Amino acid sequence: MKKVKLTTATLAMLAGAVVAPMVSNAEESASTPSSTEVEKPEVTDDSIGESAPKEEEIEDKTSAQTPAPATGNETPKVMPRAARSVDTSTALASAKETAKQEVANLFHSGQMLEDKYYPYAKRIDAAQTPEEAQAVVNEAKNTVAAELAALKETTKGNIAQLHHSGLMSLEKYYDFAAKVDAEKTLVGIAAVEAAANSFANSDINKAQVSTKQELADLVRAGKISEEAYYNLVPGIDNATTVGEIDAVLAQANNLVSLNEEKEAAKEVVLGLSHKEQITPDDYWNFVDQIEKSDSSAAVQSVVASAKQLAELNQAKKDAKQAVADLVYEGKLTEDEYFPYAERIDAAQTPEEAKAVVADAQAKVALDAIKLEAKHEINELVHAGKITLEDYYAFEEQIDAATSEREVRSVVASAHYLSDLNDAKLEAKYTINDLVHAGKLTLDDYYAFEKDIDAATTLEGVQSVVDAANYLVALNDAKLEAKYTINDLVHAGKLTLDDYYTFEKDIDASTTLEEVASVVETAKQLVALNEAKEAGKYTISDMVYADQLTLNDYYHFAEQIENAKDVKTVDEILETAKALSAARIAADAELLEFLSEGKITPAQYKEYKAQILNAKTAEEVEAIMADFRALFAPEETEKPGEETGKPGEGEEPAKTDANKGNNKADSKKSVVVKQETTKNNGKKVLPQTGDTVEKGLILGGLTAMLSSAALYFRKK
Repeated sequence: MKKVKLTTATLAMLAGAVVAPMVSNAEESASTPSSTEVEKPEVTDDSIGESAPKEEEIEDKTSAQTPAPATGNETPKVMPRAARSVDTSTALASAKETAKQEVANLFHSGQMLEDKYYPYAKRIDAAQTPEEAQAVVNEAKNTVAAELAALKETTKGNIAQLHHSGLMSLEKYYDFAAKVDAEKTLVGIAAVEAAANSFANSDINKAQVSTKQELADLVRAGKISEEAYYNLVPGIDNATTVGEIDAVLAQANNLVSLNEEKEAAKEVVLGLSHKEQITPDDYWNFVDQIEKSDSSAAVQSVVASAKQLAELNQAKKDAKQAVADLVYEGKLTEDEYFPYAERIDAAQTPEEAKAVVADAQAKVALDAIKLEAKHEINELVHAGKITLEDYYAFEEQIDAATSEREVRSVVASAHYLSDLNDAKLEAKYTINDLVHAGKLTLDDYYAFEKDIDAATTLEGVQSVVDAANYLVALNDAKLEAKYTINDLVHAGKLTLDDYYTFEKDIDASTTLEEVASVVETAKQLVALNEAKEAGKYTISDMVYADQLTLNDYYHFAEQIENAKDVKTVDEILETAKALSAARIAADAELLEFLSEGKITPAQYKEYKAQILNAKTAEEVEAIMADFRALFAPEETEKPGEETGKPGEGEEPAKTDANKGNNKADSKKSVVVKQETTKNNGKKVLPQTGDTVEKGLILGGLTAMLSSAALYFRKK
């Protein structure tokens, strides 16, 4: 297609007619111009002229000339020659009208300017045939198409100049060029160009262009990367305000600061690498981390990590050197060095590395202490304090010790063993002296010697010596006890059988307390025998004194003989004395009643017999209580009672069947009283047989008591 160059006047006319209303809208937004329709110049019948018929007329003529639809049954008509002439002129007019309408449509659609329309309309009017009219239309269409294409190319070139002048990005150019290509009208193309010029001259575009230029300068200066540039540009292109563009620029400046900080950080890490405080691999690893850091804090964190690693590596290096120095000084072997080196390599902090050195130094110090300890124990062997076997056992313990305290404990144990051996030897000498002194037997010595050898502590050895001394003291006590008991036998206070019994108990005693207990028992037996002997004599004396009967003697003598202690003997004597006193008092009371005639001699004898059969003072008192209740009821009457009858709730006094009733007893009392009166007031002993009985008793007491004494002595 041949390019058609539009004149400046034509473009000016287009701009004046279309662009002015769209400039304000283009300045507000860099987006595609709106599709608001541009007011086209009105084409009237007057402007077209007589040769351009009105549309209504064309329609009327067309409708008037349009034949009726064919049915297929009509008979063909043969028009006359004159009629054919009329039809030809009508077809030409219709063709012209159609042609002018098509050209008018190009104008109305904005594809043709008004000044172009009229010449085409006149040519159509001058056409002699429909074909000529159609040829004009085709020419108009071709011309419009060529001009439209030429205008698009020109417009795109103008917009390209905006890009080349730096007022528009390449992307924006392509955007406007695409809009130009999409337009179908001259006005639309002019509007796109106007929008492009408006955009190029807008504040936001200038800001975008200048900001991109600044970013490009930063790239060329090596302050930001091309990748960062392309990451920032979309933010500039998509910005709708200058503030947004400034924000992107601030972001770029922050990125520049971050990059500068990264470069400084790399220098720090590089310095650590040059000092060999980090390895090349560590260096590149940290550089990679710095490059990937997206903030100042992240960069500083990487630098801190690098410094920490450098500090750790330096600490490890120093630690290995310190351990190696111990090897050079002969305090550690090479084999001992490597485990420490491995531990240092595995350390995660400088403190852990230093702790390994401290362990190595502690081992060296501990080795020195162990060596000194072995020398000290070896001296005990040379002094004969411990055996060589003991030394090897202690040496093994020292080698196994993991601390100075454990080593000192082993040395203390060696000295303790030395002291224990000395104590054992001294103990054997002590016991041997006791054997030579006759205090212990040889069998005793061997038994104690065995215990001494088995002792594992000084206290254990001393306890054996104490046991030996105790045995000596026990033997001495046993011998002394036997002498004491033997003296008692010779003094007649113990029998020979008693001696053998006590001797057996003494031999069986295992403590001094037991021996003393046997002697005490012997002495208590002597005291008991003496108390029994004295008790029997006391009872015998009371019988001779008519205070007890011979039966009483046998009764109390048997109790005394069976007594187990002196206290029991004393209690038996007290019982006997109390019985004697009770009998004497009771007999006096009975005699008083008899002398007063209150009882008969038979009654006296009866109660006297009961009293003599009583074995305790309580029994005598009980008998006399019954007696008083029977023969002296008035003494038990309550105050105010005159009848002598039993009190309320009391039973009458009872007597034995052979004593008769109370009335008979009263009469007898009167008789006794009268007989006493007849004897001129002299007390007459009742003839109850008591005197005879007492005589018989007194007459035979000597022989009977003598035989009884002999009997109990034998027992």
